[in-house]
Amino acid sequence: MTDYLSTSEAGRLAELETVIERGLQTFIEVGSALMEIRNSRLYRQMYATFEEYCQERWDLRKSRIYQLMDAAEVVENLKSSTIVELSSGNIPLPVNEAQARPLAKLEVELQRQAWRRAVETAPEGRITARHVETVVRELQAAQVEPDSFVCPRCGQRAVQLNEGVMCLNEACQTSWATRAEFEDETGGVYKDETDLLRMHLKTELIKLINHLSPEQLKEFAAWLAEAKHKLAAGVN
Repeated sequence: MTDYLSTSEAGRLAELETVIERGLQTFIEVGSALMEIRNSRLYRQMYATFEEYCQERWDLRKSRIYQLMDAAEVVENLKSSTIVELSSGNIPLPVNEAQARPLAKLEVELQRQAWRRAVETAPEGRITARHVETVVRELQAAQVEPDSFVCPRCGQRAVQLNEGVMCLNEACQTSWATRAEFEDETGGVYKDETDLLRMHLKTELIKLINHLSPEQLKEFAAWLAEAKHKLAAGVN
């Protein structure tokens, strides 16, 4: 049995397809339109799957579809950033899908930091896809084998990036051009494994708490109270 679209759904599908027809130069609108068609299953009247719809209607292969959707999502992440320069428009957003595509490999917070760094370090102010890719690879390398430090301004984690040091806390954003500048500010006392472990555990606990149900939260709160009592009593 055919799963017919309602009048409003059919109208919305026509609007979204008009966006796509305007061409790939409007990659943000195209990617967003594709995501809505997929998420709302607006393809279902004529096609069995979203991928089949894109192949038959637009001659788009699966890899290309997700490149466009990922790029659009990256731009939305940049626009919603708490980094003042991004949210205020002082730092330009990607103007084409090739610039945004490498950022999709990173976590949201790192996407924003990578784009900001790419803009600030672009040779002669030209933000190329290759330059963005280079910045992304540098950040990925720092994440895999980070030389980790404690940021003296916010107390969060910082990593060495090329010759300098960069704080990974989006609200802080501090960076030092050289390791020497960083050590000058910290007086040479820049690495504390205990503090790094404490920050890591704090971050992981916050992630865990955000995914707990109300019942699980109550159980966690009871466990935490017991743990605090044991620590205060000196019980292992």
